[in-house]
Amino acid sequence: MIEAKDSSGVVKIVVTDASGNPAEQDLCTRVKDYIMGTDDPEKRLAPVNAIVHVKPPQKQNITVEAKVELEDITVDELQTK
Repeated sequence: MIEAKDSSGVVKIVVTDASGNPAEQDLCTRVKDYIMGTDDPEKRLAPVNAIVHVKPPQKQNITVEAKVELEDITVDELQTK
């Protein structure tokens, strides 16, 4: 959940599926309906005047580089294990 940085009342909820992948639109809709309550204001979980946006995360590509220093083993020995 990402809270509003101002007084707008906007709350952003980022949803993944059970595998950690970006949620499909259907799941995002069900989460929003559950929090906002579709018909009964008494069942609403969000605070009064809150505006809720539910969306999947955007995938980000990252590059990881590492330098590995071997101690007491050679690369050939490591590859055979």
